[in-house]
Amino acid sequence: MFGLMAFFQININNHFIQAFRGFNASQISLIPATSMRGMNALQINNLTRESCSGFNGPQFSEILPASISGFTPHCITSIHGTAFVNISAEQFSEFSMQTCRAFWFGFIRNVPSLAFNGLTPECASQFTLNALFPVTANQLHQIRVEVFSAFSATQILYLPGAAFSRITAEQLAAIEPLSCGGLNSAHVSQMPAEVALGLTPECASNFGNSASSGMSRQFLANIPVRTFATFTALQIGRILPQTLNNIRLDQLLALPPEACSGLGTFQMAAFPPSLARGITARCLYHFSREACRGLTSAFIEAMDPAAAIGLAAHCLDEIGESESCGGLTAQFIANIPPEAVEGFSSSCIRETKSDAFRLISPRQLQRISVPAFNGFIDSIQHISHDVLQAASLNQLANLSRGLGGMTAEQMTLIVGKFRLDIVNLWTAEQIQGVDIVGT
Repeated sequence: MFGLMAFFQININNHFIQAFRGFNASQISLIPATSMRGMNALQINNLTRESCSGFNGPQFSEILPASISGFTPHCITSIHGTAFVNISAEQFSEFSMQTCRAFWFGFIRNVPSLAFNGLTPECASQFTLNALFPVTANQLHQIRVEVFSAFSATQILYLPGAAFSRITAEQLAAIEPLSCGGLNSAHVSQMPAEVALGLTPECASNFGNSASSGMSRQFLANIPVRTFATFTALQIGRILPQTLNNIRLDQLLALPPEACSGLGTFQMAAFPPSLARGITARCLYHFSREACRGLTSAFIEAMDPAAAIGLAAHCLDEIGESESCGGLTAQFIANIPPEAVEGFSSSCIRETKSDAFRLISPRQLQRISVPAFNGFIDSIQHISHDVLQAASLNQLANLSRGLGGMTAEQMTLIVGKFRLDIVNLWTAEQIQGVDIVGT
């Protein structure tokens, strides 16, 4: 036995290449580790599957990087995973593409983290799903930035979520846009907040459907403004309410108007008034009923009045159902499109501040439904005479207090216009206490 070991120590680098095919696992295991420095790529390439199973850790760590290219897929898969615990980055960089395709769970699990610094784009592109499952955060952290561009969407998808807990912004930015489609909530939820700085518009536009639901509050706040310009309604809709309410005003303003259709009830309800100016007319135009239902009184009151141009009737209807009409200001109401005014209900009008309708236009007033007019009580006094003239007989007949809610000037105007027609339509309660003759 000692003679065989000595023979290897002296002669392995001069041993005939063809002779290596005759070695068995036991003979390979007896070769001194230091003698492995003399083994070249051609010799390794001639080893059989059975003989390769004799390699151990100390031996493998001594093989010169230039000789690593000689390992074939059938050889590498027969070596016990523990033999790779001391593999270096230089050695790892020399595997052929064919051999990289043969990497398996036991191999990757035992490769030291630092060795991943030697992973090449060509090798990474060949990783199978079986080789991706065991990748750790420390291993992924050591992969050079330029290598990330080699990963496909499928490969990204099968990397464990925990592996992304040490990814850097530069690494994320290097992932090809289409490959970003493999990112999901399990990955994103593990990413450090500062990594969001590396989220490019091209990557975000290809995010997997569930990816945005994994964002943390801090991660969201760090996403570049230009990246928000690519978010879709589906992606916005998946962001948790307690996360989305940490969005910055400039980020919200950068959101495509169409993406606003993805906002939901709980997301809007969680928005603080400080974000109200981020809802533009174009964004509000795309609001679903669910989003409108989440608008709070305080939020509406803080909105830019010009945003009301984008308000739809169905949205105004939902605001009324949510009892948030108290936030409607005179300036906001003045900008609501006439066709949207039809969404006013009597209860909504009753909730508004008494002077909320002081700037309403004749066209708007005409579009308020007859039943909704019942909501005007003291607020009718703040509508100008010129505007009140636009009201129809049926609308006025439905005022809850009739003439009793009007000023003397308004009474004179209305009775003068409709004369006995209006009086005949009103009930005794509606004209109680009013001097019709004097009027």
